[in-house]
Amino acid sequence: MLGGWKTMPNGCKVFVEPDGTIRRNKIKDKDIEIKTYELQRDGNDIYKSKYLIDKKTRITMGQLDYKVNDKEVMVRMIKTYDQFKRRGIATKLLKDLQKEIGNKEINFHLVTQDGQKLLDKIANITEKRKDKYGQTYYKGKIK
Repeated sequence: MLGGWKTMPNGCKVFVEPDGTIRRNKIKDKDIEIKTYELQRDGNDIYKSKYLIDKKTRITMGQLDYKVNDKEVMVRMIKTYDQFKRRGIATKLLKDLQKEIGNKEINFHLVTQDGQKLLDKIANITEKRKDKYGQTYYKGKIK
């Protein structure tokens, strides 16, 4: 197979290596927007979602669900859709969250292996622990 540029179904152009692997380009700030929505309030807790959206195609590329209250900020879920993985989407969502909450630390519960790699790279972790079931918990700030 010869390498070359290919247009994906979402309109994104990617470079396919001769061995068939896709070289993924990082997402540029000018090409995306992040929308934040408040989902519900429960006492002092506010549940929100952030969506990273391609400005051209209006396709949602990733999502961050989190909870905010007076005491803590807790990430409930980060999702990057398969065709957009390894392009900096989760990083952009987390940096936007850190910008929103200022100097507060973020709690990350039930972190996956991919999530651990991401946080090790982009966060200043102040606390890391595993529960009796082997689930990993982090606390820290995004760099």
